[in-house]
Amino acid sequence: LVTALTVRGSTAAKGVLSTNALVPILDFFSSQILPELAKPTTQTETPTNVAILKADALKFVTTFRSQLPKEASVSLFTYLVNALADSNVVVHSYAALCLDKLFMLRDDKNQLRFTKEDIRPVLPSLLQNLFRALQIGQKDNEYVMSAVKRTLALAKEDLTPAARDCITQLVSILGEVYKNPVNPGFNHNLFEAIAALINGVGRTNPNVVPELENALF
Repeated sequence: LVTALTVRGSTAAKGVLSTNALVPILDFFSSQILPELAKPTTQTETPTNVAILKADALKFVTTFRSQLPKEASVSLFTYLVNALADSNVVVHSYAALCLDKLFMLRDDKNQLRFTKEDIRPVLPSLLQNLFRALQIGQKDNEYVMSAVKRTLALAKEDLTPAARDCITQLVSILGEVYKNPVNPGFNHNLFEAIAALINGVGRTNPNVVPELENALF
């Protein structure tokens, strides 16, 4: 209902760009959305009503991502990372989509809104929960793999300590995809994720690249 009353213009790349001035979006975000996202995530079966509320909150952030101040979005990263660990496939898929869309945002100078410094505090748990989401839910979830790709591209050289683990996980997924390549979107994001990892780490640590390449062949 809030979305229907508020949205005046939007694009696929940036979400909502213009809103109804009579609807206090930021107040609604602070009073309703943030508390819902801050609730603990369960790794056991999530009750349907709880999953729906959390998925709706994630969808709100995704839809109004351009309207939220950068500081507010950064403060959400911990909650979004936690949502990736939710056992409900809808919840962790919405969390992955939300992160993917946030990491794509650009400012008025066409620079990415978020940098590797912004995600550095949550990077280890972000990577862990993204790969875990591919194990506990749909194995070829393209929303999750797209978020993996976007995270690896954004983190760049910060990935160096986790590079070996990341390539091991990606190669394992590639081995399964090779047997039955049924989801083109997932496969495309997988290959882009591998390229982003090698490119990001290789720019400042070229000595690691041969080891990553060897893992592929």
